[in-house]
Amino acid sequence: GGPAFAGTQMENVRLHDERNSPTRRSTTGRLSVDTPPEPPHPLGAEDVFTSFCGGSQNDLDGRGFAKLCKDCGLVDKAFTPTDADILFTKVVPTGKRRIDYQLFESALVLVAEKKGVEVDEVARTVRTSSGPVMNATQMDNVRLHDDKST
Repeated sequence: GGPAFAGTQMENVRLHDERNSPTRRSTTGRLSVDTPPEPPHPLGAEDVFTSFCGGSQNDLDGRGFAKLCKDCGLVDKAFTPTDADILFTKVVPTGKRRIDYQLFESALVLVAEKKGVEVDEVARTVRTSSGPVMNATQMDNVRLHDDKST
């Protein structure tokens, strides 16, 4: 014959794709949550949510969710903008790109878990927000264009 190899036999190991796990990889490879967590009671942040949706939209995309987290003061060392992106992909349904208010409340529950605080504290922070913060460049005066006396 040939060379004889001696070694330990590898055991069968079940990996991360167990079906009884609350999170699993979908067929597209994205991590999905079977049932997003429910808030203990209505959080009352619908007005702020709607103000970040923009225009006639009544749902929020990933960029809008990240902006909401930043503008409401949820982003800190414990909850980074990257965490906001990851959390958004956990709650958004597979094949969709936007979340409605019900999924937004579920996302706030996950934000509270990540930050290690109560859901009510996160909801209060969002409720007391003044809405989207608009950052724009301020124009300088242009002498020959703005000054009509010359």
